[in-house]
Amino acid sequence: MYRSSLVLMVSVVALAGCATTGRQVETDSGDLAIDIDRARQDTARARATYDTLKDQRRAVDARTIAFEDSLTRAREAAAAAAAARDSAQQVAAANVTSPEPGGGERALSEAEIRIMSQQIYFATNSAHLTNASRALLREKASILQRNPALTLTLTGHADARGAADYNQRLSERRAAAVQRFLLELGIESERLTSEGRGEEAPAVPGSGERVWQRNRRVEFVIG
Repeated sequence: MYRSSLVLMVSVVALAGCATTGRQVETDSGDLAIDIDRARQDTARARATYDTLKDQRRAVDARTIAFEDSLTRAREAAAAAAAARDSAQQVAAANVTSPEPGGGERALSEAEIRIMSQQIYFATNSAHLTNASRALLREKASILQRNPALTLTLTGHADARGAADYNQRLSERRAAAVQRFLLELGIESERLTSEGRGEEAPAVPGSGERVWQRNRRVEFVIG
């Protein structure tokens, strides 16, 4: 009788323990599911925040690039205008003249002097003529054709970056590119002299992109 009671008590205790363990497992499983769901929500929010920040960064980069491009164009235009004024003053002081058809000589007009004295500018490490440069050279060629006694010396220059011997060759290539284009426009070769000065005669001393832009050029000396 005693053994039977003892066995019964052990069985009851065991069953009670199993029930408690089962409830604990169910509770733990429920908590884990909640944690997983919260983690997924946190991940989704983090991804949305990251995408928003990435889009904002792209927009800032685009505005920065556009601003830098406009600033570069403005600097190039200012550099070209300043160089044109300097060269025009030099040429005007020399009182350049050319013969008229049928004899006699006439001075070039101020507009012609301004056009003939304007320099051609180049991109970094390039001897390629831009569309704007080609348009200016067409104007120069038109004046040369109306004044057959005029001659031009084309002097190429480079900025101070790079090896001196490379810059010398680059300056010669720039002057040659201008000469070649004028020949294609019908100007006689004997009226054009091409030379390069490398980096030895900067228009503006110093360093920095604004200075280098002014020094990558071909100058025109009227004879």
